Amino acid sequence: MRVKILDAVRRGIPLVATGTAIGSLGGMFDLRASNTEDDFVAAARRLLLDRAASRQEGARLYEENRQRWESRVPHTAVAEWLA
Repeated sequence: MRVKILDAVRRGIPLVATGTAIGSLGGMFDLRASNTEDDFVAAARRLLLDRAASRQEGARLYEENRQRWESRVPHTAVAEWLA
């Protein structure tokens, strides 16, 4: 599931997910968990009906990811893991 979240972030696609699905990615990308059915529906509805909010969230995710790659955060983490 987290690969799908990373793909959405990479593409700048806003998303709605539970805390279990988000896991440690929440802190990296400031993702908000929608853990109840009502919260999940409300978050999805907002993104589907408010085009400006959806675009803004997508742009925020894309920019956050771009900055992480430019600062080589993923590269450093993998290099440390392999060392």
